[in-house]
Amino acid sequence: MRNVSSIRAFAGRSRRLPGILAVVIFALGIGLACTVFAVLDAMFFRILPVPEPDRLVSVGGAAAPPGGDALDWWGQSRSLSALAAFSTGGASLSTSEGDPDRCSAAVVSKDFFSVLRVTPLVGRVFSTEDEQPGAVRT
Repeated sequence: MRNVSSIRAFAGRSRRLPGILAVVIFALGIGLACTVFAVLDAMFFRILPVPEPDRLVSVGGAAAPPGGDALDWWGQSRSLSALAAFSTGGASLSTSEGDPDRCSAAVVSKDFFSVLRVTPLVGRVFSTEDEQPGAVRT
Protein backbone atom coordinates (compact mmCIF):
# COMPACT_ATOMS: atom_id res chain seq x y z
CA MET A 1 0.00 0.00 0.00
CA ARG A 2 2.89 2.30 0.76
CA ASN A 3 4.31 1.82 -2.76
CA VAL A 4 1.01 2.78 -4.34
CA SER A 5 0.88 6.01 -2.36
CA SER A 6 4.51 6.75 -3.31
CA ILE A 7 3.71 6.26 -6.98
CA ARG A 8 0.66 8.52 -6.69
CA ALA A 9 2.73 11.19 -4.94
CA PHE A 10 5.42 10.99 -7.65
CA ALA A 11 2.80 11.20 -10.40
CA GLY A 12 1.25 14.23 -8.73
CA ARG A 13 4.59 16.01 -8.43
CA SER A 14 5.62 15.09 -11.97
CA ARG A 15 2.56 16.89 -13.37
CA ARG A 16 3.84 20.05 -11.79
CA LEU A 17 7.38 19.56 -13.13
CA PRO A 18 7.02 18.26 -16.70
CA GLY A 19 10.27 19.90 -17.82
CA ILE A 20 12.38 18.14 -15.20
CA LEU A 21 10.71 14.80 -15.94
CA ALA A 22 11.40 15.24 -19.65
CA VAL A 23 15.08 16.00 -18.95
CA VAL A 24 15.38 12.92 -16.71
CA ILE A 25 13.79 10.66 -19.33
CA PHE A 26 15.99 12.20 -22.04
CA ALA A 27 19.14 11.64 -19.93
CA LEU A 28 18.18 8.02 -19.24
CA GLY A 29 17.61 7.46 -22.96
CA ILE A 30 21.02 8.88 -23.84
CA GLY A 31 22.69 6.75 -21.15
CA LEU A 32 20.97 3.61 -22.42
CA ALA A 33 21.90 4.36 -26.04
CA CYS A 34 25.56 4.95 -25.09
CA THR A 35 25.69 1.70 -23.14
CA VAL A 36 24.20 -0.32 -26.00
CA PHE A 37 26.59 1.28 -28.50
CA ALA A 38 29.62 0.57 -26.28
CA VAL A 39 28.68 -3.11 -25.96
CA LEU A 40 27.97 -3.54 -29.69
CA ASP A 41 31.16 -1.68 -30.61
CA ALA A 42 33.29 -3.93 -28.40
CA MET A 43 31.61 -7.10 -29.65
CA PHE A 44 31.16 -6.53 -33.38
CA PHE A 45 32.88 -3.46 -34.77
CA ARG A 46 36.41 -3.44 -33.35
CA ILE A 47 39.00 -5.04 -35.54
CA LEU A 48 41.41 -7.60 -34.16
CA PRO A 49 44.63 -6.17 -32.71
CA VAL A 50 46.83 -8.07 -35.16
CA PRO A 51 48.89 -6.95 -38.16
CA GLU A 52 46.86 -6.87 -41.39
CA PRO A 53 43.47 -7.92 -39.95
CA ASP A 54 41.87 -7.35 -43.35
CA ARG A 55 43.77 -10.39 -44.68
CA LEU A 56 42.28 -12.82 -42.14
CA VAL A 57 39.42 -15.12 -43.09
CA SER A 58 37.46 -17.35 -40.74
CA VAL A 59 35.63 -20.28 -42.29
CA GLY A 60 33.19 -22.39 -40.35
CA GLY A 61 29.69 -23.73 -40.15
CA ALA A 62 28.23 -24.81 -43.48
CA ALA A 63 31.32 -23.56 -45.34
CA ALA A 64 33.68 -25.83 -43.38
CA PRO A 65 35.37 -28.59 -45.38
CA PRO A 66 33.69 -32.01 -45.45
CA GLY A 67 34.88 -34.03 -42.51
CA GLY A 68 36.19 -30.85 -40.89
CA ASP A 69 39.77 -31.42 -42.08
CA ALA A 70 41.50 -28.04 -42.38
CA LEU A 71 44.65 -29.71 -43.73
CA ASP A 72 42.70 -30.75 -46.85
CA TRP A 73 41.93 -27.09 -47.47
CA TRP A 74 45.56 -26.17 -47.04
CA GLY A 75 46.62 -28.74 -49.63
CA GLN A 76 43.97 -27.65 -52.15
CA SER A 77 44.18 -23.89 -51.61
CA ARG A 78 45.63 -21.58 -54.20
CA SER A 79 44.90 -18.30 -52.43
CA LEU A 80 45.75 -18.92 -48.77
CA SER A 81 49.24 -17.94 -47.68
CA ALA A 82 48.87 -19.62 -44.27
CA LEU A 83 46.27 -21.64 -42.39
CA ALA A 84 45.53 -22.30 -38.73
CA ALA A 85 42.68 -24.24 -37.18
CA PHE A 86 40.89 -23.45 -33.94
CA SER A 87 37.85 -24.57 -31.98
CA THR A 88 36.36 -22.72 -29.02
CA GLY A 89 34.62 -24.21 -26.03
CA GLY A 90 34.78 -24.39 -22.28
CA ALA A 91 37.17 -25.86 -19.77
CA SER A 92 37.35 -26.39 -16.03
CA LEU A 93 40.41 -25.15 -14.16
CA SER A 94 41.11 -26.13 -10.58
CA THR A 95 42.50 -23.62 -8.15
CA SER A 96 45.07 -24.46 -5.48
CA GLU A 97 42.16 -25.05 -3.10
CA GLY A 98 40.73 -27.60 -5.55
CA ASP A 99 37.62 -25.63 -6.48
CA PRO A 100 37.00 -25.90 -10.24
CA ASP A 101 36.29 -22.72 -12.21
CA ARG A 102 34.59 -22.78 -15.61
CA CYS A 103 36.30 -20.64 -18.29
CA SER A 104 36.35 -20.08 -22.03
CA ALA A 105 39.06 -21.98 -23.92
CA ALA A 106 40.23 -22.68 -27.45
CA VAL A 107 42.05 -25.60 -29.03
CA VAL A 108 44.40 -24.25 -31.70
CA SER A 109 46.81 -25.68 -34.25
CA LYS A 110 50.55 -25.11 -34.02
CA ASP A 111 50.44 -22.36 -36.67
CA PHE A 112 47.81 -20.28 -34.85
CA PHE A 113 50.19 -17.65 -33.46
CA SER A 114 52.32 -17.40 -36.59
CA VAL A 115 49.25 -16.91 -38.83
CA LEU A 116 48.05 -14.07 -36.61
CA ARG A 117 51.64 -12.76 -36.35
CA VAL A 118 51.46 -12.50 -32.57
CA THR A 119 53.33 -14.07 -29.66
CA PRO A 120 51.74 -15.59 -26.58
CA LEU A 121 51.69 -13.40 -23.47
CA VAL A 122 52.82 -16.34 -21.34
CA GLY A 123 54.56 -19.54 -22.34
CA ARG A 124 55.78 -20.56 -25.78
CA VAL A 125 54.46 -21.18 -29.27
CA PHE A 126 53.57 -24.72 -30.30
CA SER A 127 55.84 -27.03 -32.25
CA THR A 128 55.13 -29.88 -34.68
CA GLU A 129 55.75 -32.40 -31.87
CA ASP A 130 52.94 -30.84 -29.82
CA GLU A 131 50.38 -31.90 -32.47
CA GLN A 132 51.41 -35.56 -32.52
CA PRO A 133 49.03 -38.06 -30.89
CA GLY A 134 50.13 -38.84 -27.35
CA ALA A 135 52.33 -35.74 -27.08
CA VAL A 136 53.10 -34.53 -23.57
CA ARG A 137 51.07 -31.40 -22.82
CA THR A 138 53.25 -28.68 -21.36
